[in-house]
Amino acid sequence: MGGRVAESRDRRDRAQTTLDFAVGVSLFLIVFISVFIFVPGTLQPFAEGGQEEIVSANRVADSLSEGLLGDPAGPHTLNATCTREFFKDGGGSPPDGCGFESGDLTKRLGLKDRQFANVTIRGNLSNDGDGADILCIESSGTLAERDNCSGGTELRSGASPPKRSGTSVKARRTVDIDGTDATLIVELW
Repeated sequence: MGGRVAESRDRRDRAQTTLDFAVGVSLFLIVFISVFIFVPGTLQPFAEGGQEEIVSANRVADSLSEGLLGDPAGPHTLNATCTREFFKDGGGSPPDGCGFESGDLTKRLGLKDRQFANVTIRGNLSNDGDGADILCIESSGTLAERDNCSGGTELRSGASPPKRSGTSVKARRTVDIDGTDATLIVELW
């Protein structure tokens, strides 16, 4: 009888088996791989541009739509005269009541010299469903789409953004110019 007691004690005191080890390692690998798959997906919205560019693009879009191109008392309503002078080639001199300085685009926007920017105002005046075209302010002061503009100021300033996706950051604001809804787009890279 002494042999049976020793045999049952050996079964209860046994160490880890190959099956226990295989289950443990499998669970560890599943969790480890899941973390590597899940974490980059949660960080994706922030991987498109540096944090500095995201903040700068939003700051520039807010300052343009809430004061530089109009009256701060009426945010997101742009003054046509200030807007036309802002987008003139070479950066026109600001008339009284406009919040921007004369100079190149980076100086007018308060950006660092190493930062590239493009500011565009788009809208769909013809309601043709083709999307939003770049707008211009004609010499008479009326708003038109770029294709229908005769001798006006195109509402686009700055260098062309890079063609590669993921290398620039955009900020958009809906604005009003002379009773017309438009979209102000600031792109930095």
